[in-house]
Amino acid sequence: MAAIPVSARRPELRVRELRKQFPAPTGTLVAVESVSFTTAPGEFLAIVGPSGCGKSTLLQMVAGLLLPTAGEVTLGAQPVTQQRFDVIYIFQQYTKSILPWCTVRENVQLGLEARGFGRQEMLELCREYIHLVGLTSFGNYYPRQLSGGMQQRVAIARALVCQPKVLLMDEPFSSVDAVTRVSLQELTLRLWDQLHPTVLFVTHDLDEAVYLAQRVLVLRKSPSVVLQEHSIDLPYPRHPLRTRELPQFLAHRHALFEAVFSQGELPELYH
Repeated sequence: MAAIPVSARRPELRVRELRKQFPAPTGTLVAVESVSFTTAPGEFLAIVGPSGCGKSTLLQMVAGLLLPTAGEVTLGAQPVTQQRFDVIYIFQQYTKSILPWCTVRENVQLGLEARGFGRQEMLELCREYIHLVGLTSFGNYYPRQLSGGMQQRVAIARALVCQPKVLLMDEPFSSVDAVTRVSLQELTLRLWDQLHPTVLFVTHDLDEAVYLAQRVLVLRKSPSVVLQEHSIDLPYPRHPLRTRELPQFLAHRHALFEAVFSQGELPELYH
C-alpha cells in the first residue's frame, strides 16, 4: 500500500476582514460583515453561532467557492481566490456530494483523477483511505447500498485522499442519527491526529464544538463578526463519555451556550 505522507510543514491560514453581501429585493443583504481570524498549522477550529449568521457563507469564501465582497483569505503567502486541491470542502448533505452512479472507490478517486495521478497510484491511495475510514470491504458498493454514516465516510475519504492542508467541514454530521454522529466524531479526531490537516468545522451543536475543537469562534447573528473566541483546554485523546463528564467540558459548553443564545435566540432564559 502507498505510504500516507504527513507534511511537517503546514501553512498558516489567515482570514482578514471578510465581507459578503448579496443583492436583495430591498437593496443589499450583508451576510458576513467583517470576520478575521488566524489558524495555526494543524489546528482544529470550530465555528458556531445563531442560525442564519453566515457560517456556511464564511466557509465557502475560505474554500474559494464564493468570492468575498471585501477582505481576503491567504494560505501561507498565497491568496485563496478559487477552489484548490489543498483546501477541501466537505458539504453538509453527503447525498448530494457523492455521485450515486459511482462506486465507493470511484467516488474516492475523483480528486486524484483531476490531479492526473496514474492508475496504480490511484488504486493504492484509494485502498489506503477507504481502509482509514473503515470501509475496506465496501470499495465496490454504490452509495444507495450504504447507510448515511457510511456515505459520509466516503465523502471524508474522498476529501482526505487529496491530502489537503486545510479541511473545511460544514455541519457534516447534522443529517445522521446520534449514534452514527458519535462514531463520525471519533473518526474525525482519529484522522486529524494521523494526518494533521488544519480543520475548520462549522456546527450548530455546541456539545460537538467543545468535544472536537482546540478553539471555538462564536459568530454574531447576521451580519457576522467574531463575537467571542474560546480556547478549549481539554486533553487529547478525548473520550466520547468521560470527556463530556469533565467539569471543564461543562463549563466550556455553558459559556458557548450563553454566548450564542444571549443574542436573542432564547431570550426567556435571561429574564
